[in-house]
Amino acid sequence: MLKHREVCIKRVNSFIIALSKAIYFLYLRYPDGIISKHMQDYYNELLNINRQLRPNTDEARLNLTITKVVNTLGMHRMRISPV
Repeated sequence: MLKHREVCIKRVNSFIIALSKAIYFLYLRYPDGIISKHMQDYYNELLNINRQLRPNTDEARLNLTITKVVNTLGMHRMRISPV
């Protein structure tokens, strides 16, 4: 049987993995890139991707998460280096 701490860690890990996947899938849809200061324009799209990855999460939590991500990404300049 899992300890409470292990269960919490697994939930956090699955949350982070789903969020990372959502961001990754969003960037895959735009091979020419996304201007980070226009990230707010992609809010609904990122929300829908995250909703598909986490179908059992309540809507308020999804909205809060995507709002934080969009605001954070919009404030920083992101650069993905070519391989």
